[in-house]
Amino acid sequence: MGISAVTAEGHIRARELELKSILDGELAAIHLALTSFAKRAQRFEILTDPQKAVQYVQGRTRLKSEVGESLKKAMDELATLGIEVSVSWVRGHNGHVLNSYADRAAVIARRCAQFGTDNKAQLLKNLRAELHSEIQGIEPQQWLLQQHVAA
Repeated sequence: MGISAVTAEGHIRARELELKSILDGELAAIHLALTSFAKRAQRFEILTDPQKAVQYVQGRTRLKSEVGESLKKAMDELATLGIEVSVSWVRGHNGHVLNSYADRAAVIARRCAQFGTDNKAQLLKNLRAELHSEIQGIEPQQWLLQQHVAA
């Protein structure tokens, strides 16, 4: 499965992993975002489209996940460093730019692994350039406001 994380500043990380469930993939993507980008911030906002992942992180579900437990440990470690992490839901496939690019990056990771190609770096570089042109002039805080408008 392909996972990815995209920042409001235009950074993209993408990986392909063998996981047990879609929930594990979504939690792994949140974990990727934390390990790739969170240590640079005092407050780290994650927008994700599956409501079950948000519920898991917020402790509002009885679902079990080894990936999720690893994610919770990473969140606890960041908290000890004084980094506040929040995870919020954004409607998927509804025009949210960051969510759309995260989906596209995850597909690139999965397909490159699936077909054994070596052009993942170039494809992600092209995607990054496209993302930069789309987010130019938008302040990172506006992405959080956008999630409430995109209903």
